[in-house]
Amino acid sequence: MVCFGSKALRLKGDKQRCLLEGDPDDSLPMRRGRKDKSQKPQKGGSRSSNQPSAEKKAKHGRNKSEDGKKGRGHGKGRHSDSSMEMNLGHMKNDSSLLPSKASKPVTNVLRKKVDPETAKYFLEISNLFDNKEIDLEERSTICANALEETKGKELELATDGPISHTLQVLVEGCELEQLCMFLHNSIESFHIIAVDKFGSHVAEAALKSLATHLEDESSRDIIEDILNRICKVIASDAANVMSSCYGSHVLRTLLCLCKGVPLQSLQDFHTTKRSVVLAERLSCCSNQSGGNNPKNHEFGFSDIFKSFVREMLQNAKDGISTLQTDKNSSLVLQTALKLSAGDDHELNYIISILLGFDEDGTAQKKDCSEQKKEIIALLEGTAYSHLLEVIVEVAPEELRNNMLTGTLKGALFAISSHHCGNYVVQALVASAKTSDQMEQIWDELGSRIKELLELGKTGVVASILAACQRLETKRLESSQALSAALSSSSESPDSIVEHILFLEDYLRQKSSWEWPLGARMSVLGCLMLQSILQYPHQYIRPYVASLLAMDDNKILQISKDSGGSHVLEAFLCSSATAKRKFKVFAKKM
Repeated sequence: MVCFGSKALRLKGDKQRCLLEGDPDDSLPMRRGRKDKSQKPQKGGSRSSNQPSAEKKAKHGRNKSEDGKKGRGHGKGRHSDSSMEMNLGHMKNDSSLLPSKASKPVTNVLRKKVDPETAKYFLEISNLFDNKEIDLEERSTICANALEETKGKELELATDGPISHTLQVLVEGCELEQLCMFLHNSIESFHIIAVDKFGSHVAEAALKSLATHLEDESSRDIIEDILNRICKVIASDAANVMSSCYGSHVLRTLLCLCKGVPLQSLQDFHTTKRSVVLAERLSCCSNQSGGNNPKNHEFGFSDIFKSFVREMLQNAKDGISTLQTDKNSSLVLQTALKLSAGDDHELNYIISILLGFDEDGTAQKKDCSEQKKEIIALLEGTAYSHLLEVIVEVAPEELRNNMLTGTLKGALFAISSHHCGNYVVQALVASAKTSDQMEQIWDELGSRIKELLELGKTGVVASILAACQRLETKRLESSQALSAALSSSSESPDSIVEHILFLEDYLRQKSSWEWPLGARMSVLGCLMLQSILQYPHQYIRPYVASLLAMDDNKILQISKDSGGSHVLEAFLCSSATAKRKFKVFAKKM
């Protein structure tokens, strides 16, 4: 017997449940690569010497002499007495698998070990897929028959290391009917499979395979029913699944599937690239998180998504403070928020749960100043800081205003100075929608630009400059503040652009700094200059003068740098006079 998981299964002849501890290792695993449907699966063991016999078993299912029961498989072009379509039709009427509201999740499970005959059968199936001569029609038939052989054994097969690889290939290569039947039979134990080291890959592969059929209008009813059942099972054990390093991946994929996120955009919700996020925040366009464009969600199931998120949060509410600071569950909550962007009603509900406001959907009306100390303390952890980033990015306007005037008022510099919290302020600045919001931010941070630069929080300063240009406010003040922060009494004011181009190097060396020949220029420094050069001409005179004062070699070096070339491009498009532009570009000739 092998024990693991989160729900106990009753053994034959045994009326008691045996619970054993699962694997305590919750570190994020290295995800094993997915195999292309045309790729042969890598399996242990050698290819069966009786290849024709193995293929015959796969095409027609195992017979009674092999496993002691009537074979469930059927050959190509044949159906069993109860057809697949009939079985799928009965799914909607079968409510026996829906979890009871009163049921409580169990953290461990006892399951049967895969019997030798079944293990041998799936090894033969694996070996068959090693044969590149199998055509697509044969492959589909083999997948269908092999999946029928999993009935009643889904849990132990999906969580068996070698067999789980084979199951991944099967769910990726089968037709929709066989896939839905497999998921239907797996629903009772889906939350257990999702948190297993091996089963999570099977669950995720099955969900991604399901996603390939979203655009088929005739399949939507079947997919909707399956998703609804899976969501109810997962929601009943939400806290355990969310906090599992394996379950977190599966749950994020499930949320994306319910919302209708295209397969090619799924990876955006499993990884976070700081460079991409920064580029979005410094853009003059409105912020879009991770490919979360509502136009991409036309094939989703909005009602299922909303009810799933609400039920999941309600069931996990008692432990929400722990889930917010856990890396795995924080990623799930971030995904739910990003996918809810634009739906103010749902966002108010979600954020009210996360920030501990009232539950009646009026989070934005409550005075949240009491949360200030708690939030600042929680920012010590990266999981919570990333979550708060997303909250301020997607929060409805009234709630964001309330945060600026309540929860975060007077604390912006302290948060900006924090190694994690500064990203929250960047998100807050980038998501500011009105000049009033930007002025509130400037009142707290405008006079401390130099301190922020010296603390190394250049991303906060870059976000402020971009927001000032986007909202057309505080441009003169921000231009002067940056110039003053990077000027030295011992140096000419014409060196301001040089200092910004090599921002980090200059801040480290200051009085001993010299122009470094051949060195790469600062990414953030170049982005700051691009923002500044979009200001009206009367605000950028010191920067234009600094460019004019540079010698030919420095201008040439700037033009050869990837970031520096964008600075020159921004200067060319600026409001500076044509005569000044010609003088600068003549130095490159």
